[in-house]
Amino acid sequence: MNPKNARARRLYSDILTCFSRKQHRDSFQVFLDLLLDGSGRPLTTRATVKSPSAISRFLNHTNWDLRTLCRFMRQAALRLFNDTWKHAPHQRHRVEFLVDLTSLEKAGKFPGLSDWMHVLNAVHGVHLIVLYTCCGDLKLPWAFQIWRGKGMSSPAALALKLLRTIPPVMLQGKRRPRLHADGGFESAEFIEAVLDRGIDIVIGVRRNRTLANGIPIHELMTREHIAALGLHQLKIPSW
Repeated sequence: MNPKNARARRLYSDILTCFSRKQHRDSFQVFLDLLLDGSGRPLTTRATVKSPSAISRFLNHTNWDLRTLCRFMRQAALRLFNDTWKHAPHQRHRVEFLVDLTSLEKAGKFPGLSDWMHVLNAVHGVHLIVLYTCCGDLKLPWAFQIWRGKGMSSPAALALKLLRTIPPVMLQGKRRPRLHADGGFESAEFIEAVLDRGIDIVIGVRRNRTLANGIPIHELMTREHIAALGLHQLKIPSW
C-alpha cells in the first residue's frame, strides 16, 4: 500500500476516536466521506446514510468538542513531521510555513454566525487565516484563526498568533525555516516579527510600495537588488 494512503487511512480511523458518542461519530464519518469523495461538492444533500438535516444539526447545534479535534489533528501532524525528520536525518528539507487568507463566501442571513460574517476584499462571508507546515512532500494544516471584522485583530496579527503555536522542534535544524505569505500580510510589524523568530520570509508587496529613499519598488530594474524598505533588515526583491 502507498505510504500516503496508509497514513490517510490511519488518520481517518483515529479521528473518529475523538467522538465518544456513536451518533456523533457516525455523523462526522458521513461528513468526512462527503469531503473526501473527490467531487468537490461536499453538500449534505449528497449524503445517503444520514439525512441532510441530521448532518446540519450535528455541525450547527450538537455540542461536540471542536478543540479536542483540533488538538488531535495538530498532534497527528507533529508526529508525522517528526517521523519524516527521523527517517532523513542527513537530508532534511527546509521547513516552510504557508500563511493564507481563505474566504468562505456566504449569501443570505446567518444569525448564528453574526460575529464571524464580515466583508473583506469585497467578499461577504467567513474569513479564515490558515497556517500550513511544509517539509518535503508533507503539507500539513497546523492551525487557523477567524477574522472578526474591522476594529478587531488584523489578519497579520492573527497570523503572528498562529506562528506562536509552532513547536520549537520545527524551528530547529541547520537551514532556517521560511515563511511564505501574500501581499495581504505585508505590514512592517508582521515582517519584523517573523524575522525576529528566526524565520526567513518570502512575501508579496504592492508595486507602489516605496523604499527608504522614496523610490517606488516597481522602478527597481535589477534582480537581487538589495532594497531598504524602512525595515531593520535588508530585503532582496524579485518578480
